[in-house]
Amino acid sequence: MNAGIVWTDSEDNLAPTLENANVLTGLVSGSNDQIQVGLDLECGNSYFIRGFILPQGSLPVFTKVVAFSTATGGKWFQREDFPKSLRETDIGHFSFSIAGKGYLGDGGCQPSSEVWEYDALTDKWSPTLVEGIERRDGISFTIGKVGYVGTGLEPPESCPQNLCTQCIVCECYCLKDDLWRLKDGSWQKIAFALPKLSSAGSFVIGGNAYFGAGRTFEGCFEPNTTFKRSNSFWRFNPSSGITSVDPLPDFNITLGTQAFSIGDKGYVGGTSSIRDLGDLNFYEFDPTESSGNQWKRIADRQAGGGVMVLGSKAFFVDGFLHDYITWEFDPAKSSQWRQVATLTVGGTQTRDIRTFSINNLGYVLLERQADNFWMYVPEL
Repeated sequence: MNAGIVWTDSEDNLAPTLENANVLTGLVSGSNDQIQVGLDLECGNSYFIRGFILPQGSLPVFTKVVAFSTATGGKWFQREDFPKSLRETDIGHFSFSIAGKGYLGDGGCQPSSEVWEYDALTDKWSPTLVEGIERRDGISFTIGKVGYVGTGLEPPESCPQNLCTQCIVCECYCLKDDLWRLKDGSWQKIAFALPKLSSAGSFVIGGNAYFGAGRTFEGCFEPNTTFKRSNSFWRFNPSSGITSVDPLPDFNITLGTQAFSIGDKGYVGGTSSIRDLGDLNFYEFDPTESSGNQWKRIADRQAGGGVMVLGSKAFFVDGFLHDYITWEFDPAKSSQWRQVATLTVGGTQTRDIRTFSINNLGYVLLERQADNFWMYVPEL
């Protein structure tokens, strides 16, 4: 039985095959079913590689793609622009990925029911209408092959019980507690009521999602409403529902909440004010610890902005104007933070960033009308 690898150094071919890529083959022999092939790498390139086996008389069977860069700090590539006009805070208020595709919710002061799907292999966007899913500042996560969206803010015309009857659109909201899932290509509202939060964070460990922090309030949020800072955290299991876990030991993570997991640990950071970007507290969560000991504060974050997890590392993308600095966070190292590639784009934009990852590649949507969607290939 023949086997080997197919590879390319073109960012426009994320799924190399026997027909469209370079091929290195060998013969599977021995008891360990392994082959060795050699590939000469050039400095400054990016590579997209996957293995295959070719049973006699059958079609090839491929592994997942492994992507890496030999450029110091990794490398950024421009992808097809997000096709919808982007107004301020309009770039999507939830994002996640499943099986080679990324998903973004349509945010803005009047969020719509559009959910945008990005196909990494074709580099194309397409919208789907999901009536009832519209929201700002919601949470999203993926458990297995199922995506979930919940909490956040809805505009006054959608609020229940006439909470916001005297409000001006884009100045008032009420909180949502619903939960939606995307399973086998179909969206469905499911029968779980979540705690009412906005600007919360979420991450997944094993088959459980953990979410919390952010803000809460009663009734309708008007310009002079005082919100409550939340440090509560919960666990969601698709079979057993919602239970509380240790609260986060910080009431100040209410805006720009960054939450993600690496291996069997979760991480949460954020700030209490858009003007207080120096407040970079950062916490690690261990679900195996006893109650009262699940959170511990670790080294301060070096960056805000969007975060994407690639393998055993997280990458933060943060910046103003036309330069976005990328920071690598590696919890396995004693020096956990390292500045890597900078994404440089022309023109101006504000801070708003949305991220997701697909097959060890990071994707970033920037709040700008053009040159707004980019792919990051991490350093080998």
